[in-house]
Amino acid sequence: MNRSGLALPSDIKANINFKVVYPAKDYRIDNNSFQYLNEADTLLYKASAAGRIISMSQQPTPDNFDLEKVVQGASQTLTQGKGYTLINTKLGQAAITSFYSDKDLSKISQSAILESNGTLVTAQLLNEQSWSQADWEKFLNSLRLGK
Repeated sequence: MNRSGLALPSDIKANINFKVVYPAKDYRIDNNSFQYLNEADTLLYKASAAGRIISMSQQPTPDNFDLEKVVQGASQTLTQGKGYTLINTKLGQAAITSFYSDKDLSKISQSAILESNGTLVTAQLLNEQSWSQADWEKFLNSLRLGK
């Protein structure tokens, strides 16, 4: 686990054509979790803090991307209409949303979406974990721009 900065493997770093966003301060990056999906131009890795695991996905921001429209659509299909929260972070506006089970509408996951400097970032808590809005704000405001 890496505590400071982002140590991308050289073969992955050579393929990335967007600014990489990574958590700093109290978050550990699992250097063994890096994957680059060439066909999707997407970087994947995991970070952790206080026993919680965060799955990070990053890619170039699609043309004409509108964060609010995307989360409004996802809110209807993935969150059973229970909504999302928009917050301002140091790197830009982010949306926090929860995902619910189709069977009993119980919360099964939380994620955040952030668009910053041409990079679209999705951070998802794994294993049915959840954070308060303050925890998400702390995490999202810890994010830094790499390459």
